[in-house]
Amino acid sequence: MYNIFMERTQIYLKKEQGDFLKEQAYKNKTSVSKFIRHIVDLKMQEEVILKRKKGGADYLMDLVNEVEREDIYGPKDLAKNHDKYTWK
Repeated sequence: MYNIFMERTQIYLKKEQGDFLKEQAYKNKTSVSKFIRHIVDLKMQEEVILKRKKGGADYLMDLVNEVEREDIYGPKDLAKNHDKYTWK
């Protein structure tokens, strides 16, 4: 037998959302809780796949975006004189 530790949570749903979950769980012959866990697992797998697909260019763009968000700027002539700043 497996010991699976779960965290209990409570959420508020609109009636239509609750009805949808019950309908989907019934169609899949499972409980609403198990259906929700399945959907969360799928989303988590999707995130892992997206992270793996990111290449070097994506990483660099994320870094650029982070620097811009933090309002960090280098020398205005960096593109023109990059060797000067790189090989000091």
